[in-house]
Amino acid sequence: MAVTGHPHRVYRPKRSMEEKVTEKSAPQSHYCGIISDKGRPRSKKKTESGRGKRYSYKLPQEYNIETIVVADPAMVSYHGADAARRFILTILNMVFNLFQHKSLGVQVNLRVIKLILLHETPAGLYIGHHGEKMLESFCKWQHEEFGKKNDIHLEMSTSWGEDMTSVDAAILITRNWQADSNMYLEKEKI
Repeated sequence: MAVTGHPHRVYRPKRSMEEKVTEKSAPQSHYCGIISDKGRPRSKKKTESGRGKRYSYKLPQEYNIETIVVADPAMVSYHGADAARRFILTILNMVFNLFQHKSLGVQVNLRVIKLILLHETPAGLYIGHHGEKMLESFCKWQHEEFGKKNDIHLEMSTSWGEDMTSVDAAILITRNWQADSNMYLEKEKI
């Protein structure tokens, strides 16, 4: 029902009726009118089925996100080095495919520059259950290990960073359950 209380109906006239417009076929005041599309240009390209040809949407730009992926010792010891490598690359392949979806409006390519499997925790890197502290520690550690490559005058001190180009992001994959400080406070009260 329309706001006026009358039924809301739209009828499409037959093509033979469009040419023979009479007073009787004019839209009645309580029905919606039909807007003629005779003035609109139509595509002249038709396929075999008679439908117009559709063109795929071309994304205007392409972005590359170069990443370092680090697996902590808990992940490596639980799965083993080979299984952890396969697991991580499978997950990153799924993420890559999600970034390829056209609904993003741009093409985003996720590139893994280096995959590092830690067998023991390096000095300066906190790995534990406190999420904020672990994330802050990882950001500082990865910047010290890999972030200096952006500055041409500084040399890398680690053996795995010598062949690295600059990266956009670093990803830490862990088996540890992460919590914020508020969750710890609630658990300690119980």
